Amino acid sequence: MTIVRSASGIRIDCDRCEEHAGAPSRSVEALRRATGYVTHGGHDLCPTCWAEATAPPADRGPTAA
Repeated sequence: MTIVRSASGIRIDCDRCEEHAGAPSRSVEALRRATGYVTHGGHDLCPTCWAEATAPPADRGPTAA
């Protein structure tokens, strides 16, 4: 989990890619709601990485019964 708080605001970095979101004087919760960042298992994920992490496995064709 990477959250940076400074006098200029708050920044959240995605733990899987180089995306980040920041805003002046917002709470971490408000920034997550506004940007779609999700915290899961102690990691912050941007909306794209969250979608990839929660997508069902790709259809691999018919399986033997």
